[in-house]
Amino acid sequence: MHYIYFFILTGMITFSGLQAQDNFQQEAMELLGPIKKAFMKELKVGMQKGPYNAIDSCHLKAPHLIEHDKSPKYEFGRTSNKIRNYQNEPKKWMVKILAEFAETKAKDQKAPQVYTLDNKKKVYVEPIYIKAVCLNCHGSPKGSVSKRLKKLYPKDQATGYKVGDFRGLFWVKQR
Repeated sequence: MHYIYFFILTGMITFSGLQAQDNFQQEAMELLGPIKKAFMKELKVGMQKGPYNAIDSCHLKAPHLIEHDKSPKYEFGRTSNKIRNYQNEPKKWMVKILAEFAETKAKDQKAPQVYTLDNKKKVYVEPIYIKAVCLNCHGSPKGSVSKRLKKLYPKDQATGYKVGDFRGLFWVKQR
């Protein structure tokens, strides 16, 4: 009889752990949703005036979109293994996760994932893949776009991409 209670209790603990992970993933997705939409909106507005002007959307406005939505429970941001803005440089815990996604392409993209870090904190990541519009700045930028990027990001690594390439990750981590 005690075994039955043990199995029921073990099942309840496992289920509650799964439910907590599902809640974390859901909360992370809800937190990122408006941020990703705001990024795209800013980029589209900038692109209406051309790629040169769209650089301001990423350089000036994108960092403030993340700052605006501070959360007491979570930290969040973007990162890549080929960074442009060194404020998005991968933290130590991100390196292995980036490597898992690095060889994927949009056509066979890896689904968003939840990882548990060494400190038992959970992190949710969503891959970012290059779209055609991204190539203006992340492909082989030319002319004034290239000059502006070199001026703003002298150590830029974020070029040479093709449509469908893995660009980086959006991430949400428990504090």
